[in-house]
Amino acid sequence: MNTLLGAVVKQMDLLLLGWLRGPADAGYYRLAKSLAATLGLLVGPLQNATYPRFARLAGLGRDAELRAVARRAAVRVGLPLGAAVIVALPLVPTVVAAAVGETFLPAARAAQVVLAGGAAWLAGFWVRPYLMAAGRIRTFTHLYVASLVPYAVGVALLARTWGATGMAIGFLGHNVVLFLLPAVGLLR
Repeated sequence: MNTLLGAVVKQMDLLLLGWLRGPADAGYYRLAKSLAATLGLLVGPLQNATYPRFARLAGLGRDAELRAVARRAAVRVGLPLGAAVIVALPLVPTVVAAAVGETFLPAARAAQVVLAGGAAWLAGFWVRPYLMAAGRIRTFTHLYVASLVPYAVGVALLARTWGATGMAIGFLGHNVVLFLLPAVGLLR
């Protein structure tokens, strides 16, 4: 179910943006998502490293220790990495111009917003492994469904008006709801 829901955000966005605003905005948004996808090179291994430890603790019934380990992962790894991405956002126009040329500078704003969403993903990298290890798969699915609400608003309203940047705002809202808000709630 999570994979199916993820396909909406990972695949349908470009089709919808192209339909609403045309190929130029879809291309700018695709470039923005490609830049943000590099964060997945960090998130994937972090999740792969934390899940077995979380699962072992959950399997042993050591819930307090599981929460403590998750809190350490958030505070020592996720939050600093997410903050580093936020601090680097002003450099995005320079990176876009250097990497693909000044012709694609209109993609820089969308890239900054998508990278801010990526920062939320990075900061909350541990949420999914934690919920899966704790046997709370239904909770993660409910979060995913809830995260599609800001995404749908982004598609329906913001993308039509602001193109690639509007779609990026919807993506940012999706990641905040899916990773950052649960991270705050789970850390309490």
